[in-house]
Amino acid sequence: MSRHFSEDRVASFLVSQKYRILDQNVVFPTGEIDIVALKGRTLVFVEVRYRKNFDAAETVDSRKLERIMQCAYLYTGGEQSYRIDVFACGPQGCHWYKGVRLDGCCESVEWVNLW
Repeated sequence: MSRHFSEDRVASFLVSQKYRILDQNVVFPTGEIDIVALKGRTLVFVEVRYRKNFDAAETVDSRKLERIMQCAYLYTGGEQSYRIDVFACGPQGCHWYKGVRLDGCCESVEWVNLW
């Protein structure tokens, strides 16, 4: 399964959940943001990880989160608050980690089947 296939499925899912997709695959010198979405007044930066043989969430460490936060800062110009979500996907579906913080904790986790 290609990286963009997973990202496209997540983007479609977010649209079904009343998110508006603003951008995809935005590249900055410090990294890339897979999906930028808006729900109500909440700006959400989404990282999509797919791994066939192990937990994709393991690939999002504090260094990766710092890069996402740097990209989010550049995207907003430092003028807007935001949330970071991670979709950790595998052959059976995805865990949706909402509101991921630098310490690895998050506001909530939800299982979604996108395939």
